[in-house]
Amino acid sequence: MSTPLRAGLVLLLVSSPALAQQLSLAFNGGTVTNFPFNQGSCNNNDSYIVTWTASSLTGACSTMQIFVTTGQSCPDSPNTSGSSADGGTGTGTPDVIIATVSQTDLQAGSGTIQAQQLRNIPSLNGSCPDGVTFTNAVCASVKYTVGTVGSGCDSLAKSSTNLTLQYDAQPPVPPGMNLLPQDAKIQVQLNAQGETLKRFEVQYAEAPPGDAGPDWRQGPNLEATKTSVAITGLTNGVEYVVQARSVDVVDNVSAFNAPLSATPQASNGFWGEYKAAGGHDTGGCSTAGAAFPSALGALGVLVALLRRRR
Repeated sequence: MSTPLRAGLVLLLVSSPALAQQLSLAFNGGTVTNFPFNQGSCNNNDSYIVTWTASSLTGACSTMQIFVTTGQSCPDSPNTSGSSADGGTGTGTPDVIIATVSQTDLQAGSGTIQAQQLRNIPSLNGSCPDGVTFTNAVCASVKYTVGTVGSGCDSLAKSSTNLTLQYDAQPPVPPGMNLLPQDAKIQVQLNAQGETLKRFEVQYAEAPPGDAGPDWRQGPNLEATKTSVAITGLTNGVEYVVQARSVDVVDNVSAFNAPLSATPQASNGFWGEYKAAGGHDTGGCSTAGAAFPSALGALGVLVALLRRRR
């Protein structure tokens, strides 16, 4: 390759926009990209922290703006009026600029913005309503110059990470449930109804007589990654009622599902079940007043036959 061609290739690589667009955001320097929070966090004025990193932005020719937008993806620049004229969605809700990073600070390569209150994301605008969920994206953008400094502020770098804040004040759906009565216990099978959950909470009580209400007792909790849990220490022959509720990842709690009933029953053990199914309880080896299971008698016959062959 001739020298002029090599020089041209080097210039192309140095000035390539692909090499300059290296800008990312994170929640407090971590790796989680979605920050869910509930109504309690909103009302308590809880906050979040965003850190940023940038490289190959020596040609930055504007301040970098970090902002929160009502959409779930990032526009080229913040929509400050809420109208579609400046790149917004026309919803009437302007984006919220949470930090402005100077060109000098940008050359440091990383930084942390001041903690921001969760309730001030655009979709909430200071309120904490019931029964709704919103997702707002956290974005960053800065203009930079490609090629010779001063040749024009003609390129845009946007954050590459899809960082989102999710307000969730909507309770989950009660779980599906099935009961399996066993000896002195009831196995409770639970499943989520189309939502990511943290756990299930179980209550149980003896079935009340007449129209009296159940005297509910707290049962075992069940991690949402599992499918069943046992209520133990129950009395055989007594009818019990069981109910359960769902708890989602931000601790919203569902209503309890409709109670189901089950009655634990004593188990006869292996030989009891065998006899109940029609099996014989004596074999070929017995004495007066004593009997052995037929399996043991068969074993004795087998041993005797093997001795005769020797």
